[in-house]
Amino acid sequence: MPSQNQIRESITNQILESIQKNDLLPWRRPWALDKNAGHPANVVSKNGYR
Repeated sequence: MPSQNQIRESITNQILESIQKNDLLPWRRPWALDKNAGHPANVVSKNGYR
């Protein structure tokens, strides 16, 4: 059974090979950039809390 370090190294090598072959899809930002994205806000007024 491979050790944790061997598993991590194998995964890292697979990722690097895919990057070098350009087999990976282009990176995309999965989140929105509106003014309240990721910040707590009032539901009614949509103003962010300070």
